Amino acid sequence: MISDDKPLGRPPMLQSKKSTHSFLSSTAGLNPASFLGTDATTAVTLASSDQAEIAIFEEGLGLAKTTLSRSSRSVSPQPSFMVLPPQLALDPLPFVELLHDFVNTSIAKTDDTYKGSKPFNILTETEEDIDESYLEEKVHISKKGEGFTAKLKQFFILSSAGKPIYSMNGDDDVLLGYSGLITTIVASFEDGTDLLFRSISQNGFRMVVMNKSPLILVAISRVSYELMLDLKLLESQLSSVYNYLLAVLSAPVITKSFHNRMNYDLRRVLSAQDLKTLDILTSMLTFGFSDTTDDENKSYTVDPSMFISSLLDDAVQCARLSSTLRAKLDDIFVSCKRLKVNLPQSEATPFLQGKLYTLETTKLLASDLLFAFLIYDNKIVSHLHPKTHCLENKDISTLLLMLSQLSPAGESKNVQEEPDLWFPICLARFNDSGFLHCYVRHLHLPNLSRPLTLLLLSGNKNSFFEMKQSANYIFAKICKSKTLSSSLPEELAQGYLPLTSVLKTPQVKHFIYKRRKANQYIMDPLTFSKDTFENIVDSMFILYLYTALSSSKSEEVRVGASMKKLTYTRWHLKEGFTGFLLADEKYELYCLCKGFVTSLVLIEQSLRIVNWCENYRKRLFIGPGVQF
Repeated sequence: MISDDKPLGRPPMLQSKKSTHSFLSSTAGLNPASFLGTDATTAVTLASSDQAEIAIFEEGLGLAKTTLSRSSRSVSPQPSFMVLPPQLALDPLPFVELLHDFVNTSIAKTDDTYKGSKPFNILTETEEDIDESYLEEKVHISKKGEGFTAKLKQFFILSSAGKPIYSMNGDDDVLLGYSGLITTIVASFEDGTDLLFRSISQNGFRMVVMNKSPLILVAISRVSYELMLDLKLLESQLSSVYNYLLAVLSAPVITKSFHNRMNYDLRRVLSAQDLKTLDILTSMLTFGFSDTTDDENKSYTVDPSMFISSLLDDAVQCARLSSTLRAKLDDIFVSCKRLKVNLPQSEATPFLQGKLYTLETTKLLASDLLFAFLIYDNKIVSHLHPKTHCLENKDISTLLLMLSQLSPAGESKNVQEEPDLWFPICLARFNDSGFLHCYVRHLHLPNLSRPLTLLLLSGNKNSFFEMKQSANYIFAKICKSKTLSSSLPEELAQGYLPLTSVLKTPQVKHFIYKRRKANQYIMDPLTFSKDTFENIVDSMFILYLYTALSSSKSEEVRVGASMKKLTYTRWHLKEGFTGFLLADEKYELYCLCKGFVTSLVLIEQSLRIVNWCENYRKRLFIGPGVQF
């Protein structure tokens, strides 16, 4: 058991009500000047190694002062539930010394005396307060013409001739004028040159264009944390939007639609659900929440993981599971590919064996199966793929998005009420000209709030019944295994326990750990309150902090044979926040600490997280998956 605490569970479908306190509390108390200048995000270098007087924040104790020398170090107890091997328990002394110098130098350059009380707007870096009416005016998606220009984020999909196809906000009357202006700007720039128009950036405004003739995709942002980064983030968002279009239509269908008429209205072949999914996708990619209101209830889903995935170069999130259980699931996938079934006598086919003809009376059940995924709450548990092919993360993200919209699992535990799904999907990075066919089934296990989801991808549109039989076999093997049926629900539930408490890192309030080679990450579970407004603000605040940390100036230093990337950042809130980034060729660690912590505490707790994640990487990441 990892902990005796109750699982936190998935961010719920949240109903709107009055604000309450939650994890990263409101943004009141930020110093506007500190965000606009160098004080707020102090990116540090190794130019100096002076000792510094450090402010330590502890709840209930206020601020205290202490002085650390560069040789200060500490060895604290290892996590109680998993003891690290001695060779991984500590990093080399020179590296620890280097980190102390690095952090102490940055603290010496930072003024810790300010404790502001003015509100600070994380979306625009102004003193404008964020309340529910502000979110309604500036953030929430609206298809009305009025208030269009007040929105902080816009997405457009246009034809090359300027025909509107999709807009995050606004109605057709507004869109016609803007689409004509955008296509004129793009065409005028590209006319007579071999260059492609990419972006315009000026005074808190950025427009990024992706020309995928016969389509033009546009993102316009005035969101402060998106402007901290280069074009890569917005281009990744546009790529996700384009991949969804390809997923439901495919490249040949889009090209053929505009072949004879460049002003063709592509909305004719897009369903209302497709347009709703685009709304959810664009909102999640920008603000970390989406409007899931239906005819009866107004509700929002809060989950910043989609934005974080884009921030981490399209990394995918994995479920935490012991390597023993994951190996058992992998074995079930492989055995499914080898499973043979008897053929009816009418379907038996003759073949030559030596000098005699005989009948083939069996066949491989899953011969048409290309890819298989076992998923829990949008996190990958296990993955099967051919040796010669592997899906890219963009395609996996598109697949998970489609699944979440076509199959909102978890509301009912009556299996009879959840029919199997069979739908075509075009995965753009795998093959943008054809469709794979996806079979989906859910399995409800005891003591789990959400079901396991099985995805089987086939290249044969007529293989539904073979995929159904394969799913029957896989789930039967899981349910009949005493180890899997008892331990799997327990370990998946433990995946919602906060690792910061398990690893005894109280100053680290949240962290993200990424394995670079596999491009996969784990994220410490987020604790949300039951208040919609507070959760939305918290989600955007987390995105602000991580983006600021990622965009801050970093220092690269050589430690032995490897290069380490180091970034230390402070935000002058009322309570204070500290960010730390430590990366090399194997991993990236992003962590947020509440308060202005000492270098001693920050380094000891960060290295504890790194060492634990590296030692238990087979538990935390699926790696390349299992091959056949």
